[in-house]
Amino acid sequence: MTTVIVDPTVQFIDLLRLGNWVPANTAGVTPSFQTGWYDTKNPNPQVAVPFDGHGESLATASGYNAMTTAGPSQMPLGTVLVVAFAHDEMTGLPSTGPKDMAWLLCREAQRIVHAAVSSLSDFQHVSPGGLTKVTDRDMDPVLYMVQFLIGYSRFEDP
Repeated sequence: MTTVIVDPTVQFIDLLRLGNWVPANTAGVTPSFQTGWYDTKNPNPQVAVPFDGHGESLATASGYNAMTTAGPSQMPLGTVLVVAFAHDEMTGLPSTGPKDMAWLLCREAQRIVHAAVSSLSDFQHVSPGGLTKVTDRDMDPVLYMVQFLIGYSRFEDP
């Protein structure tokens, strides 16, 4: 039997953008979603789950690191990065400004992941981490980012 494995980046960006976002939690804003990095041409607040923002490892030389009822299995351990972006010139910002917008967007993304943990059947465990604030002062206008990592493991037949 062939098992189709979907990249965790795609699974998590789909989770965020496919009907789970509650604009009331983010000052009425629904951001643009992407699997790339910050899009300088997009005038809206953005949430990204970058393809190059995660990694996965098996952590064993044999390639097997788990046992299932069917025998030895692989259990990749990995992380996925989620980043919210905002700056002063974006449309739809709350009166509190871009720092607050980035924070609200990331908190909503974190809420969605927490709420979906039990329904993510492709994963053995999912653990959203804490939020980290980053400011890119080299950008004009200054770009405010808030990010978190999602840790996960999943079973995979070799």
